[in-house]
Amino acid sequence: MTDTEPLLRAEGLTKRFGEFTAVDDVDFTVQPNETKALIGPNGAGKTTFQNLLTGKLSATEGTITFDGEDVTHVSPHERAQRGIIRKYQITSVYEDETVLENMRLAFRSRASSPWELLRTHDDSDIRDRIEELLSIANLHDEQHTTVGTLSHGEKQWLEIVMAVGAEPELLLLDEPTSGISVGETDDTVDLIEEIRSKENVAIVVIEHDMDFIRKVSESITVLDRGEIIASGTIDEIENDETVQRIYLGEAADA
Repeated sequence: MTDTEPLLRAEGLTKRFGEFTAVDDVDFTVQPNETKALIGPNGAGKTTFQNLLTGKLSATEGTITFDGEDVTHVSPHERAQRGIIRKYQITSVYEDETVLENMRLAFRSRASSPWELLRTHDDSDIRDRIEELLSIANLHDEQHTTVGTLSHGEKQWLEIVMAVGAEPELLLLDEPTSGISVGETDDTVDLIEEIRSKENVAIVVIEHDMDFIRKVSESITVLDRGEIIASGTIDEIENDETVQRIYLGEAADA
């Protein structure tokens, strides 16, 4: 992949369920180290589109290229090994375990072979990395805290850095601010920016909070009824009459 090529390119991506078209001829690119937002009303096809990117669903038509290679028919596990990581691909946090143990379990889940899984039971080689990620998420002082006692925002941050521990090149975050406080939302902005800059990771954020999107995203793609209806900066999107009618207007009415 050259510096001018996208990290991810979806071309003509389509998913049909019988007569219903959930994703319709979508072209979508993500540049290396870019933070991009994907927005749209409920039922727009965002979840289906993510599932196509991660391989959870197979495309009816179209291609997906990642890091210069065709991954259209590659398994979800292999895509994750290559660096396409979705937060939901990481096992949900274990409420009765500590923050540190959840991180250890996340690192063990990356093992590509039984031998590597056995080796990761000795976590001396990953301890520094775990502490680094917990520091990024402002959870270093909570590493011996039981996860069930954390705030919802802190649990979100833990899941995000668990995903980063899988060494993604492309990280998909599905509504990372859902259910968290305003202060925690601001901290999530800082976390995402630090991950992007320090980890050299491209990030796609699926989110409804436009104020949050304004702070984290360089570009936005709007999906409606399985089709892309607009792409651009947040100012361009907010001034797009079709988007105002279909998406932003709906949010204002909610």
